[in-house]
Amino acid sequence: MSNGLTNHLASAFSNEKERHMVCVKTSVDIQGVSPCTVFALITDLPRKTQLCPNTAVIDINHHPQGPAEVGTVFHHRVAVDGHIADYHNRVIAYVHDQYMVTESDSNPPFRIIVSVEELGTGTRLIQQESFALAELVVPVPRASGRLGKFLRFIFGDGTVIRQGDSAMAQEVEDTQQRLQPRLDQWLRHIKRHLEKEGRQLRA
Repeated sequence: MSNGLTNHLASAFSNEKERHMVCVKTSVDIQGVSPCTVFALITDLPRKTQLCPNTAVIDINHHPQGPAEVGTVFHHRVAVDGHIADYHNRVIAYVHDQYMVTESDSNPPFRIIVSVEELGTGTRLIQQESFALAELVVPVPRASGRLGKFLRFIFGDGTVIRQGDSAMAQEVEDTQQRLQPRLDQWLRHIKRHLEKEGRQLRA
C-alpha cells in the first residue's frame, strides 16, 4: 500500500479503531494481468459488481460522466440475496492505477478501499470493507412477576435495553464471519475473469 494511501487512512479512517467496527479484507494475485487493467475493472463499478456472485445489478450509473475521480457519485440499485438495495457511493480518495476509496450513504454507511500492487508476474488486488455496527437493542421482557415489574419500572413499558460490550463484540465477530467468505468469493471471480481475458488476448 502506497504512503499516500497510508497517510490518507490515518486521518480519514481514524474511526476504524472505534468499538463495534466490522472490517473484512482480502487479496488475490492475478497472474499475467497488468495493474492498469485490473484498476480499470475495479473502478468500473457496473462491470465489477456484475462479477459479484451474491449481487444482481439492476442499474449502476455515476455522475459526473467520465472516468472516476474524487467527488464522483455512483448510484447503485442492486438485488442482494433477493432484497433490493438502493444507495449512493461517493469517491473520497483516488489515485489513478493505485487505489480508490468510496463511502456510501446507506444505513449504516460503509467504506470500500480497493488498491492494486504490481507483482513480477501480474497484479495483487486488495479490497477492504468496513462499517460501524449499530448498537444492539432488545425489547423489555414481558415477564410476569417481580422481574417484569422491575424492568418496566426502570426502563418503561415498550422501551429497549441496550446490550453490553460482550454482546456487541460477538455480533461484530459473527458479522465478519458471514461477510468474509462473500468478499473472498467476489475477488476470486474477478481473478478468474481477468486471467481468462488475459489468456484470450495472448492466444
